Amino acid sequence: MIKHPLEYALICFEGNKFSGQIVPELLDLAQRGIVRFIDIIFIQKDADGSSRSIELNDLDEAGYKEFVPLGEHINSIFSQEDLDLATSKLPNNSAAALFLWENLWLENIGR
Repeated sequence: MIKHPLEYALICFEGNKFSGQIVPELLDLAQRGIVRFIDIIFIQKDADGSSRSIELNDLDEAGYKEFVPLGEHINSIFSQEDLDLATSKLPNNSAAALFLWENLWLENIGR
């Protein structure tokens, strides 16, 4: 159950490939109880403008092993309209991840 404000971000990667460089920082935030990731979708946009997206839970562990630990609490929340909007913001020949997270750090305010 979601009890805290949600935020989202579209984070672009260089080129048309996903990078695992961001994963340690994201895992650190989740493990320290600062955030809980609700949904993560990866988007690739080819040079010709065609695109494809894949939910974190649908990733092949062999190909995206570094991202799999983030999938512990992931639900499919983003709509096709959300994906279309995010994809429209990407330049051709690029890749990005669309993140939705819950701000757990708010529990500690006022304690």
